[in-house]
Amino acid sequence: MANLLSGGVVSGLIGASAAMKNAGTANSVYVYAKATKDESMMQRALGRMTENLNDAAKATEKSKNALAENVKAARKQEKAEQEARLEKARAEPAEFTAEMQTNITEANNKIIYPVDTVEISAQAGEADVQLAAPM
Repeated sequence: MANLLSGGVVSGLIGASAAMKNAGTANSVYVYAKATKDESMMQRALGRMTENLNDAAKATEKSKNALAENVKAARKQEKAEQEARLEKARAEPAEFTAEMQTNITEANNKIIYPVDTVEISAQAGEADVQLAAPM
């Protein structure tokens, strides 16, 4: 299968990761602001955290969409390659059979089949005649 990690997928993953790290930082600021009872800092930190989480969700969606497109394209390409392999496999037997028949015919024309010969001596011929005679 083709490489599914295109620029869009990687960009989305990196964007989501960065946004989540920023959200973690904003959460740390919120925890600090809560400990110091600084409500305006808490509000700003919550706002930043919400923005970062929304950015992470958008980047994740972008990555999912790019991955889905890549999978769709890879399946289409794999199907086309499989069809090409099938067509080639279907065509090969006919070519192979015709080529083999030609090769066999040529080989048969070139082969001189050896013939075994048997010589029967006069003594052996007489022995056969004696065995064949009734007793």
